[in-house]
Amino acid sequence: MTEIPKTISTLVDQHLSTGKYASREDVMETALNQLDTTTLSILQASVADEQAGHSRSILEVAQQLKEQLGYSTTGLGSGSGIQLTATAEQAINELASYFATRRPDVAQNWFEGLILHLEVLAVTGQRLPLSPQSAILGRPIRKVQYQPNSHSSQSIWFLTTEQGMSILHLQFEDNVEHSGDVV
Repeated sequence: MTEIPKTISTLVDQHLSTGKYASREDVMETALNQLDTTTLSILQASVADEQAGHSRSILEVAQQLKEQLGYSTTGLGSGSGIQLTATAEQAINELASYFATRRPDVAQNWFEGLILHLEVLAVTGQRLPLSPQSAILGRPIRKVQYQPNSHSSQSIWFLTTEQGMSILHLQFEDNVEHSGDVV
């Protein structure tokens, strides 16, 4: 079993000391259940957006990021058929701002890599297994990891449609214990 990072272990111990939990396992189980519930709520809202047609093209969002953060859009593929729900667009904007602010040396590569990854998913995404949330939400939702380096990754939940693909949600996952910045 993987060792729990010290920052997480300390946080678990703090919650255990409140007396609300019988064990460290109870603390972690509660936290994971809350995380699952949060993700499910986000996906429910995002599916509702997608069904109502509240989405934008990835190319529109890329153009906006170009104007806001100076990202180049040359060399990006067609982005044809890739739509972002409002939830996914907000997540991409937050991630782009994070990288532009904290990691400007990798920001452009992250952005180009993400767009390329999404374009590949638009073609091959139906081959991936359905996510556990599919059964609950009654839609063929898939999840994939985009991992541009060994330090971080983004979980991407999406639907494949006749028109292409609809990105529902992106979630940043920092794979390195650190004190503020991703290394």
